[in-house]
Amino acid sequence: YATRAALEQAIELLDRVAEIRSVAPTAEFFLSDLTPAEQVDWVRNLEARMQFGDPGQAPYVTLLDTGVNNGHPLLTHGLEVGDMHAINPGWQHTDHHGHGTQMAGIALHGNLTDPLASSSAHFVPHRLESVKILPPTGQNSPHLYGPITMQAAAAVETPHPERRRTFAMMTTAMGKSTDLPSEWSATIDQLAFGTKTAPADGGDADADGAVTPRLFVLSAGNVPWPAWTDYPAINDLSQSKVRRKPGMHSRWAPTPR
Repeated sequence: YATRAALEQAIELLDRVAEIRSVAPTAEFFLSDLTPAEQVDWVRNLEARMQFGDPGQAPYVTLLDTGVNNGHPLLTHGLEVGDMHAINPGWQHTDHHGHGTQMAGIALHGNLTDPLASSSAHFVPHRLESVKILPPTGQNSPHLYGPITMQAAAAVETPHPERRRTFAMMTTAMGKSTDLPSEWSATIDQLAFGTKTAPADGGDADADGAVTPRLFVLSAGNVPWPAWTDYPAINDLSQSKVRRKPGMHSRWAPTPR
């Protein structure tokens, strides 16, 4: 961030920058400048203009997370109660943490700045499914990560095998990686390739040989919140250095076509 005057004075910086663009409008006005009561009015206005794809034809985004609280006016029409599941019958399918509900808002609407500021109809072509894979208390055992993911896929595929869906899982494992496949990653590979899932009741997988490829969108990693307090000192500066010896590129020339 900088003012125009500051950028105009930064001759050395501008000499190394190919282009400067203005940033896209943000939702700061709706999040910071409005009171909660005023935010409700804007949300209700958008709710009245929302249109969703037909449940029988629309593609689905299937969230594997902490569950979803679909009572929010911008979520309730895109996520039916019948499409909310939990891998453990003893868990409620609602969100005990908040992360899954936040992911639902992003997956369903994306950036709401333009729809909120507009007066036109807001069409959302897709819909949501939710499978709660994280317990309300405690943690899942690491050796169950793979079976839990397979069970979550079966929870939505068993009642609606005809749906076109994209699985979204922003959950990651803690600990150091050995750069080798894990049981969890291997399970996701199998699901993506088309391996049959076991029914949600825990029965045996089908053996008819059918292949059902699946699309997974996964998080590459998460930054723990305490790590932000050490930014930018936590960055490894050695990873951003480029070692260059004098004359090492003196004979370099583009390859003729």
